[in-house]
Amino acid sequence: MRKLIFFFVFCLLAVLEGYAESFDGVRGLVQRRAPWLAKHIQFEKSDAENECFTLRSKNGKIVVEATGTNAAAVGVNWYLKYYCHRSMSHMGDQLTPLKELPVVEKPVTVKTSSIYRYALNYCTYNYTMSFYTWDDWQWELDWMALNGVNMMLVANGSEAVWQNVLRRMGYSEKEIYDFITGPGYNAWWLMGNIEGWGGPMPQSQIDSRMKMVQKMLARMKSLGIEPLMPGFYGMVPSSLKNKSKAHIIAQGNWGAFVRPDILDPLDPEFDKVAAIFYEETRRLYGSDIRFFSGDPFHEGGTTDGVSLGDAGRAIQNAMQKYYPESVWVLQGWQDNPKPGLLEKLDKRYVLVQELFGENTNNWETRRGYEGTPFIWATVTNFGERPGINGKLQRFADEVYRASNGEFAQYMKGVGILPEGINNNPVTYELLLELVWHQDKIDVEQWIESYITARYGRMTNEVRAAWKMMLKSIYSSEVGYQEGPPENILCARPSLELKSVSSWGRLAKKYDLELYKEAALLFAKALPEFRNVRTYRIDLIHFLRQVMANEADSVFADVVDAYQAKDMKKFGKETDKFLAMIDTENELLSQDPFFRLSTWQQQAKDAGGTSAEKSNNLHNLMMLITYWGEHVTSEDNLHDYAYKEWAGMMNTYYKERWMVYFDYLRAQLRGEQAKAPDYFHWEREWVEKNLKMADDAPRMSLEEIVNKITLPAACPSSGLAELTDTKPVDEAKWEQCKSDYNSAWGSTDVRYSRTNVPAKQVMAARTWKGTAWKGEKVNALALLWTTRDCKNIRAEVSELKGSGGAVIPASAIRTYFLRYIMTDELSKDGKSGCGYRTNHAEFDSSMVADVLDIRKNYDIKSRHTQPVWISCQVPSDTPSGTYRGKLTFPDSSFAPLDIELKVSGRQLPPAAEWAFHLDLWQNPYSVARYHQVPLWSKEHFAAMRSIFLPLANAGQKCITASIMHQPWGGQTEDPFDSMVMRVRRLDGSWQYNYEVFDRWVEFMMSLGIDREINCYSLIPWKLSFRYYDQASDGMKSVKAEVGTAEYCDYWLPFLKDFARHLKEKGWFGITTIAMDERPMEQMQKAIALIREADAGYKVALAGNYHDEIESDIYDYSIASGQVFPADVLAKRQAEGKKSTYYTCCTEARPNMFTFSPPAESGWLAWYAAAENFDGYLRWAYNSWVKEPLQDTRFRTWAAGDCFLFYPGGRSSVRMEKLLEGIQDFEKVRILKAEFKNHPTKLKRIGQILSDFRLERLTNTPAEQMVDKARKAINNF
Repeated sequence: MRKLIFFFVFCLLAVLEGYAESFDGVRGLVQRRAPWLAKHIQFEKSDAENECFTLRSKNGKIVVEATGTNAAAVGVNWYLKYYCHRSMSHMGDQLTPLKELPVVEKPVTVKTSSIYRYALNYCTYNYTMSFYTWDDWQWELDWMALNGVNMMLVANGSEAVWQNVLRRMGYSEKEIYDFITGPGYNAWWLMGNIEGWGGPMPQSQIDSRMKMVQKMLARMKSLGIEPLMPGFYGMVPSSLKNKSKAHIIAQGNWGAFVRPDILDPLDPEFDKVAAIFYEETRRLYGSDIRFFSGDPFHEGGTTDGVSLGDAGRAIQNAMQKYYPESVWVLQGWQDNPKPGLLEKLDKRYVLVQELFGENTNNWETRRGYEGTPFIWATVTNFGERPGINGKLQRFADEVYRASNGEFAQYMKGVGILPEGINNNPVTYELLLELVWHQDKIDVEQWIESYITARYGRMTNEVRAAWKMMLKSIYSSEVGYQEGPPENILCARPSLELKSVSSWGRLAKKYDLELYKEAALLFAKALPEFRNVRTYRIDLIHFLRQVMANEADSVFADVVDAYQAKDMKKFGKETDKFLAMIDTENELLSQDPFFRLSTWQQQAKDAGGTSAEKSNNLHNLMMLITYWGEHVTSEDNLHDYAYKEWAGMMNTYYKERWMVYFDYLRAQLRGEQAKAPDYFHWEREWVEKNLKMADDAPRMSLEEIVNKITLPAACPSSGLAELTDTKPVDEAKWEQCKSDYNSAWGSTDVRYSRTNVPAKQVMAARTWKGTAWKGEKVNALALLWTTRDCKNIRAEVSELKGSGGAVIPASAIRTYFLRYIMTDELSKDGKSGCGYRTNHAEFDSSMVADVLDIRKNYDIKSRHTQPVWISCQVPSDTPSGTYRGKLTFPDSSFAPLDIELKVSGRQLPPAAEWAFHLDLWQNPYSVARYHQVPLWSKEHFAAMRSIFLPLANAGQKCITASIMHQPWGGQTEDPFDSMVMRVRRLDGSWQYNYEVFDRWVEFMMSLGIDREINCYSLIPWKLSFRYYDQASDGMKSVKAEVGTAEYCDYWLPFLKDFARHLKEKGWFGITTIAMDERPMEQMQKAIALIREADAGYKVALAGNYHDEIESDIYDYSIASGQVFPADVLAKRQAEGKKSTYYTCCTEARPNMFTFSPPAESGWLAWYAAAENFDGYLRWAYNSWVKEPLQDTRFRTWAAGDCFLFYPGGRSSVRMEKLLEGIQDFEKVRILKAEFKNHPTKLKRIGQILSDFRLERLTNTPAEQMVDKARKAINNF
């Protein structure tokens, strides 16, 4: 058997390697798809034994050295994806030109052991490709080559072959036309299921399809793609039995359709017909075809006593006679190919497609198909039905398992066989790429490169959304499924529905809430990706799925209302259901990909004559509705290929539901009503709609996205603001000339809630700002009134520039600022430290700090309400001046003008910022406040809205607690250990890292992945907890650092922890972290850490000690201290992190809720001035009992414990810190830009020299920051 397999592999490699000799084909591909790359790429022939390619840069060009054309195409794609972040897909291309080509720093060689990378199902040729033009095929073949497909089914030119065959068999032209199907149905004809339906196909179309295939074959040869062509397996017209005495096996019906018959392969007539078939195939399409398909007795066909083994041998012999050494490709589906069919075949020339790999492992249960070469493949989609699915990790696991397991000698590659391919591009890209990786793929890691190439860049929202989708809709844990779950909005109406199509299902087995959260999170990136079509297509697709999911519960309410005979509720719920169809229709209309008219136009364009155009359109409309035939007793195929397209949703599906709801309504009224006749209604609808659909959008993408997402994304706290006891200047209110006042204020001023704003604010009607591309800029408007105002909204228009350029309204967010209670510094005015058990001893007041997520606000009479405006300037915004308005719809407040100047410079995404931000996170606080079980699904869902904004601020570090209460009870919610320690009965230790791993993986999924800081070997109380098996309870040990008890507790853990971290791939980014501990204790702890594993990194937030500096990787020193210049330079050269921190100790600068807002931004400017790498603060979200009302705490000044509020609410302080970090990045970028311009570098130095701690005593932070920012923006 091994010799047989070796011979098979040798022959096939020779065929494939010799099929395409030059690289002209791939050069043409590059010119068609990435012309900006064409002049900068060259190809070289590799003499490597196994198929591979090597990428390298040479003399300003990208060199692709490859063993053949197909490998070269994969090499091009590898460069496009992993270096240029560009991609092609069936749901949009992202191939915009690059200004500068990325350099391949060192040569990269990628190999594959696969012989075959196969593509397409017979059904794909109709559900997707019925009406492809040459432009469509050029695109398709280029995509195939780039993704490494080296064998592809060609099933669209058989009409000419069969016409010639039947002519030679004495058939009349009419008999031939009656046999051949229309262009939308040839797949099932070739598979032996139907005859004639959708025809007759005009001769002009038969001829044009033949010529198209000839062009396809020539192009495929130039790209190294072998064709898999229909072979002769005995299929003949059902009428042949009336013309021949041969043994013809009647195949009966396929549903309502009369099937072609099977000419017995053992009958002498079989060889004669086969000879004609292969002669005509050779004459039309050439003699170098090496692969033929054909599955006899397909889907219920009868064998009528024929010996399968002998029949299979006869079929193969005919192939071999006319195409020597050709390979018969068979589908591995259910129990096909039957063992009896395989047993007498020459298996050197057989290849089985494991067709349904997403659900089955027939390759394993049948022991490599009884020793037959096979490929692992997946269908994934049926009928080109819409939906999102794909067991991505299963794909990776099963391909690896089949390639490395007991039957690896028979595993020859992979294949994609979707019935429709215009869907789920991630599934096809992943599967075809798997065989170019030697190790098993972790899809959660792989997906990052996919996302970046698909959209051209990455944001934390997009990354986190996709990671959530991997755990929900793309999960491998959803059980058996045939394609994606279906949409009830598209179902043929009934009160009892389980599916839309006869073999589909409505049930969704994944985490619907997690998926919805992912889709809504993905939608938040719209401002950044508005001009990226692949993002827009995915956004529409993801939100379409949200609506499909929610429609199930809405329909359940319809059914409940009907069964309760509640006419009023029935009307309400059916209106809601129909409105969902309208909403989805509007959503789908936003891109041509989802419009019926797009595919109608394609059908018409594929026709060369009016008759062809008309029949094409008719074929399309039948296929996507009732499918075919007019036999009422056989109606199983309706909606098999249903489509969620604009122009279908609001007509076909909505109208069908309206008919049904009218029927039910009549029943509720007690009237005699006839049940709708959908069978005839659907056919009549098709005949009435053979015209171009009216499916143009009526709203903007932003408007429809907001309509779908905002109601779900804006929960209210429900908490009333506390009373402000500060004095009110009533006289100023009396002097107001208007009841409703609006003006621009300053983001650096805390305005009194109960007093009229300062006079100088009132004159400001236009806000003017400056921003870099990619920068987030903030403004503050003020509303004050002498009347009670209800439901006030703030909206910003799109900002319009010159030449049609705009900053979309979706890039601008408005927030009403919520007032919370604050206090003051300690009584000596020098810090914010010390116990505050009696709040009455400290001056308290209300300040505006919370960026509330409520969109409507009530403003009381004689109150002032600040409105915060944030504009995230998209990175692709053209430079120039943009103007728009801030309005307050349906109110008497006057609009305000906005003028934003966008410079030509660009700020990179936060993930690429150098600023080392380390704000400590408290997951325990989130669980308590949101009242969810710790580490539950609900807990992680609540944390996502808290920590994703932190990732978007450029956070680098994950805060992890590896012991119980490392800081005692200094916060409302003490930290517990994320590692469970167990002292076994024998005295040894056992460690459980489950919580630690889940926490770290969660934070990494948000984009916080540079450093894991594990606290603390030296807690405040030096008390260490563990579970003791002997006493069956928790115990604590108190031990001084360095003692035997201390080492017994920590040394085994540190050793095991290092092992675990290395297994996870996290060791290199993990630090053992401590804070504000005496140097002597630090020295002992460091010695123990080094004893456990010399590779450990150590972090410290505390005073500077020269004695231990070299041992500290991440060293954050107290504000006011500095690193010696030579030490700082050495640390930065070694890649160590050197930052500073503030806490309650500093009166200023600080981020208490009463601190001047500008001090938060000042902190980052100070880091730039002192050449620190960044900034650390001990608490990002260690919330007090009710932070949305009162920020005071029993210790520390108000607000010291947190910068971010529950429910995804940022703070003025956090936003000002982010402004400062952006300024830090600007300084860094300008320094690099001006490295050869000493005058400009000196000017930057002068700007930074103002930032000295002592200056804050007499100079407000606002003044310093404003002056410096203007100077930087003027470069």
